[in-house]
Amino acid sequence: MTVPASQADAQQTTPPNSMLQMGMHVPQAKDGVWPDVPIGSIRLWDTGVSWREINTAPGVYDWSTLDRVVSLANSKGVAVLYAFGNTPEWAAEPKCLAAQGGAIKGAGANCPPSEIKHFVDFASALAERYSGRIESYEMWNEANIGTFWRGTVNELFDMTTAGANAIRAKAPKAKIVSASVTTRLVSSFTRFLPEYLSFLKAANWPIHAFAVHTYPAGYFEGPSPRAQAYRAIDARTQSFRQARALFDQFDMPWSVEVWDTELNFGLAGPGATPHTDYPETLQATLLSYAYFESHYWGIARTYWFAWGPKDQASVVKFGVTTDNGTTGAKAFQRVGEWIRAGLWDGEFPICLGSAPADERQSQPCVNISKTYPGSGSAFIVVGPSENQDFWNRWYTGLPQVFWPTLGPCLDSSQITGPLPRELVSQTPFILATEVTCAGLGAR
Repeated sequence: MTVPASQADAQQTTPPNSMLQMGMHVPQAKDGVWPDVPIGSIRLWDTGVSWREINTAPGVYDWSTLDRVVSLANSKGVAVLYAFGNTPEWAAEPKCLAAQGGAIKGAGANCPPSEIKHFVDFASALAERYSGRIESYEMWNEANIGTFWRGTVNELFDMTTAGANAIRAKAPKAKIVSASVTTRLVSSFTRFLPEYLSFLKAANWPIHAFAVHTYPAGYFEGPSPRAQAYRAIDARTQSFRQARALFDQFDMPWSVEVWDTELNFGLAGPGATPHTDYPETLQATLLSYAYFESHYWGIARTYWFAWGPKDQASVVKFGVTTDNGTTGAKAFQRVGEWIRAGLWDGEFPICLGSAPADERQSQPCVNISKTYPGSGSAFIVVGPSENQDFWNRWYTGLPQVFWPTLGPCLDSSQITGPLPRELVSQTPFILATEVTCAGLGAR
């Protein structure tokens, strides 16, 4: 494929083995809450800093909450992604506002502005105040669903380009990310994305990254929670394959990264599809696998939603909880440790990515010649599967056990720690655990 020139070609946005890949939402950051595990980037959504919460009247800005959040993130050395969304009621297009159609963030929040100048003025003021402190800007949240955007694709594209120009004028090094699209609402996704991509292509791709949200459906039938989890993983894979096909159809250059700027499992919907609250024993599986899949598919950054206790309003509806001490948080930390150790690089015979049969031989894999610094803690992928159809469809040639320590443990018979031996021979899933190698003890 001929790769067209892009305004984003000049620099690589997300270097290999960068913690930038490990994104997180922290809704309570405005109150000083911060994860107890390392994160590389934070996306500001549901953090009390949306357009309508800051720009309360024409020319009037309340920066107090955003000041606190950005200062906190900067003090931690974490890159900030600001997501635009939630039009102020005063700026909303009158007919859209009068219709009161489906907005969940307040009257007119999903409307286009009555004048694009309102948006440009806000984007300019935001970029000027936080130049060098906010790394990147996502031009709208979930623009393909009516709860967040009821304007046209053309209007959204005009806001993307006008807002990007305003940001670059005040913060030349800022990275521009497309409006995000959610993949699980197939009809709106396939209706919105081709038109938006066509506009971006005509404008020579004025973005550093394209944002997707690959939430799978909230519930899948299955004989066990584990089987349901496999099907959720598979659904996410299939939705991204669909997005990747459209990116290729419109010749999106590889210099434009793909970011998954919001992800979890078990979120209720679409429609009446219920929520799934996955057992904690599977939460590490789902989160870890999501980041492995992102790596395989070339998704440069993945932002988990969200950090906080299960009873927090923005977290309770999701199936995987990341909060202090949870299995999900430990899995997030371990994947980040892998990235910092450089374990994503090189050629190796143990493949974690999903691929059709004709692509299996070219799957990228972790370099098993590298050692993992630190302890014997690891993620383990074991097989074969009770769900043989799932296993046969996506995997080939996997050895029985994989872990990145690659130090003392040479095969599954040497595992004497808390992972039951019979489990090793039955279940292909990723488990965050401590392993003890025979004769060496825990390290």
